[in-house]
Amino acid sequence: MIWQNFIDIDNNILSDKPVIKNTRILVDFIINLFASGWTHQQFLDNYPKLTYESFIAVFAKCLADEKRYPVCPVVLFSRQKFFSFHNFFNISEDIHETIEYNYNG
Repeated sequence: MIWQNFIDIDNNILSDKPVIKNTRILVDFIINLFASGWTHQQFLDNYPKLTYESFIAVFAKCLADEKRYPVCPVVLFSRQKFFSFHNFFNISEDIHETIEYNYNG
């Protein structure tokens, strides 16, 4: 998966802030809600335009852009206790594969 297929940065949409494509949902908003306790299922339930892949792309983007999102690894690590091991492992693996794919082409 290429996170750029799910994340858009356009100066006509929210002043160049990264958003989920075809929405006005900010990457920062997703990260902040996740940090405050939301699960990926809550995102999917509350934001019908959001897909599992776009959720993974948000965290792949934030982990790939350390300067803009220095807190992202801390957020992900601190939230792992809220997932079952299997669920957290699958999400982490999907994020890792997305980052690896984007760096290696």
